[in-house]
Formats: sequence, C-alpha cells, structure tokens
Amino acid sequence: MNTSLHAVVLALASLSSAAFASPVAFPAPKESGEITALLAAPPSTAIGSFQSGLMHLWSTHPELLSAESQYDAAGYDIKGAYAGFLPYAAVDYQSSKSSTESYARFVLPLWRGGLNFANLSIAEASQEAALADLQRTRLKLGLKLVDAWMAVVAAREQYQYWELYVGSLKNLLGVIERRANEGAAPEADVMLATTRLRQADSLREQNRALVETTQSQLVALLGTSSLGVTWPTPADPLTDTQAEKVLLRIGNDHPEVAYAMAQAAKQQATARANRAALSPEVSLQHIKPLGDKTLQGPAETRIVVQYQTDNGLKGYQAWRGNQKRAMAADAIEANARREVYSAVRVAQSQRLASRNQIRFQEEAVKSADALVDSFLRQFVAGRKTWLEVLNAQRESHDNHLALVQQRRGYVQAAYNLSLQGLYWEALLQSANSPSMRPEASATP
Repeated sequence: MNTSLHAVVLALASLSSAAFASPVAFPAPKESGEITALLAAPPSTAIGSFQSGLMHLWSTHPELLSAESQYDAAGYDIKGAYAGFLPYAAVDYQSSKSSTESYARFVLPLWRGGLNFANLSIAEASQEAALADLQRTRLKLGLKLVDAWMAVVAAREQYQYWELYVGSLKNLLGVIERRANEGAAPEADVMLATTRLRQADSLREQNRALVETTQSQLVALLGTSSLGVTWPTPADPLTDTQAEKVLLRIGNDHPEVAYAMAQAAKQQATARANRAALSPEVSLQHIKPLGDKTLQGPAETRIVVQYQTDNGLKGYQAWRGNQKRAMAADAIEANARREVYSAVRVAQSQRLASRNQIRFQEEAVKSADALVDSFLRQFVAGRKTWLEVLNAQRESHDNHLALVQQRRGYVQAAYNLSLQGLYWEALLQSANSPSMRPEASATP
C-alpha cells in the first residue's frame, strides 16, 4: 500500500513540476473581437469626423489604457488561482541543541472546503469586472466626446449667426446715420441703433469665448489639436426600430449592469472562500527525510488533516460579513439596472422630442427670414420703421440660434442612444468609410 502511494505521489510531483515549467491553456478573454480589430489600427493624428474622433479616443486615452492593463492583469490572477489545484513540494528544516532535521514534503491537496474553487471564482469574477469596467470607461468617454463635440459644433455655428446679425445691424445703422445726416431721422434713433449694435457685439464676443472654451475642452479630451469639427453624419445613426429596441438589445450586456453583476459574483465567491476556512484541510503527503536522516528512516506517505482553531471564529465572522456585502452588491446591481433604464428612456424621449422641435423650428426660421425680407422692402418704401426692421432681425436671429440648439439636442440624443444601445461597431466602422475620412486637418 505504501509503495503504491509512494509511486502516486512521485508521479504527481513530476506532473506538478511539468505543469509549472510549461504554459497552461486558460480561457480566452471575452473582449469583442470586432471592436478589438477596429481599434488595433494606429490612430490618426488628423481627426475629421466624430467617428474618427471616437476611434482615436478609444485607442489613446489614458483612462482606457489603464483599464486595459487592469483587464490584462486579471488574466494572470486566474492563472494563479489554478495553482491551488496542483501538487507542490516543500522543505521543512528543524534545528535544536541536540539535533538538526530536514524533510522534503510532496503535497497533493485533497480537500480545502471548496477554497480553491472559490478563489478561482473570485479571479474569474474579477476578470469579468475588469472587462466591464473597460467597456464602462469606453461608454463614459464616448458620452463625454458626444457632449464636447456637439458643444463645439453648435458654438461655432452660432458664432456664424452672430457675425451675420452684427453685420445686418451695421448695415441698418449705416442707413439710419445717412438719414440722420439728411435730417430725416432724429439723433436718438442713431443712439438706439448703436446701443443695439454694441449689445450684439458683446454677445458675439461672449459666444467667441464659448467657442474657445469648448474647443479647448475637446482638444484636452482627444489629446490632439488637429481637428476638423463638423456636424456628425449621419445625424441619426439609428433607425426608429433600432432606437425602440435598445433596452431589449442591451439586456445584461450594458457595461454598468455587467460591472455590477461581476462585483456581486465576486462578493458571493469571497463569502464562499470565507466559509471554506471553517473546514479542515485534507492532503496526501509524501515525506522524505533529507541529510543524515536518509540512513535512519524510510520515506512515509500519509493522509494529513490540518485545522487551526482560530479559523473558526475568524472564518465565521468573515463569512457573515461578506454575506452582507453580497446583499449590498445585489442592491447595487438592481440600482444599476434602474439607472440604465432611465438613461435609455431619457435619450429616446429627447431624440423624438428634438426631432419634432426641429421640424417646427425650421418653419419658424423660414417665416422669420421672410418677415425680415418683407420689412426691409417696406422700410425702403417708407411703410415700415427701422425699429420694426430691427425687431424682425432680432427675432430671426433668435430663431436661428434656437434651431442650432435643437439640432444639437437631436444629434446628441441620437448618438448617446447609439452608445447606450451598444451600437459601437457601426460607429467605428463608419470612421473607415470614404465619406468619413478627413480631406484636410483644421485647427480649431
């Protein structure tokens, strides 16, 4: 019996050394292969579209590089967790005044109360959490890019309308000044028109500062100043059917939900590991004396049961504590689902509302522009006063600014919904289409 056990232990020891000497095959990462391939290309320094900006951001931003390193590190933790199932060798050295003894022990773990499986589950859950955190970082940065990009586009277009408005006020002031020189208009009209012009100049400069501020924020986010910022095309990357089915599409795959689920699974596995401390450890050990003892006694093979009395209290309290933490993690997961549901519903509502607002606002802009043209003709003919023309111009200008804001709201809601709905591959692929490639870089 001892001879057969001796042979088994030696065989297992040789397998153990071979296992540590050669690489072990472990589960492949679950990262989306299509996204990985799209992001593998070297990022371009010239960004000419929102889609190319998103690809650049997801390829180079420090937060994402950090999250990727954390994900890679989690894979090594899984490999380390498998070591708990393998045999190992240990050397015991004991010295006293009368003698010195040393032994080599070859140990095959048989039972640890499920600790090895719990540790493996912890490592796997940590990898799932790291992957979800990577995707969560992508989502967060993507939403930040949508907001920053649309802020620049809207501010630039509004600045163009301020330029047109100031130009029209200057022309009107010139007419009033000529009429005042001819005695056909009082000096108070000139002063009032000048006041309106200076107010418009002040607001235009305020808008110019907004353009500079938003551009600086976008440059800081992307890490490059070689930008050609234009309205994203298409304005809405989703069909109405796709937009309506976003919640059905994402399910448990949304990064926030997946991260909360992984954290809950990790906490449950930690509770199992604490509970395993309540159990004794059983192992098969082959003990071989070293040195002079090789002449004094033979090697022995034993079934060894080990238990530390202090593990009971510590393990029980740790298990109870992690049970409560697991309940807290479940509550966090439920809250994450609510927040994702709310974010998607808000984006869906904003998308539909902004689209309807744009249709109405476009009609208002056409009417206001036609009214300005009509008032200018009547002013030349003497049937309208310059103040009526001035008020019509201001109304037209305000309508143009409002239309820009509504366009921004619509496009921003549509792209936010695309990101929340995990239509990432479609957004990245459009960056490689001919219509999305920048013809020339432009510095904001």
